[in-house]
Amino acid sequence: MKKERYKHRFEFIERQYKEAASTNRILGRIARSFSFIVFAAEVLNDLFKDEGLDMPVDDFPELFLTMCAENSHADRPKNVLIEILEELDANRSHIFDKYEPTNGTHAIVNREGLFLTVNYVNRNLGADAKGCLDEAAVNNSAKE
Repeated sequence: MKKERYKHRFEFIERQYKEAASTNRILGRIARSFSFIVFAAEVLNDLFKDEGLDMPVDDFPELFLTMCAENSHADRPKNVLIEILEELDANRSHIFDKYEPTNGTHAIVNREGLFLTVNYVNRNLGADAKGCLDEAAVNNSAKE
């Protein structure tokens, strides 16, 4: 009976942390670890309450929510894409549409969509180019 109660409690805690992580994939992966820590502390508190053991578990949800709010590195591909789109919006003369730009091509637009040139992506992403492109590929394959 206690086993089922513990199982349901862990699932509830894990669901809370995964919901807090929302679309942040990095925090989504550590949500289960945070859940386990909180769950283990609650179980130990339950098992040893007569001995006076009281592990504080109230700080973990606040810590996790702070990490969710402050973790912008996890959204690096999204942030870079926003920066690129803002730059393209401000410099539309670099977008190949009907006529080839005379001052360099950063993107090509047609009925299929907006396509960034490899040089433009590499220049904007620098050392992060491979990681961001891999992350984008993973996100695209997950949507299909």
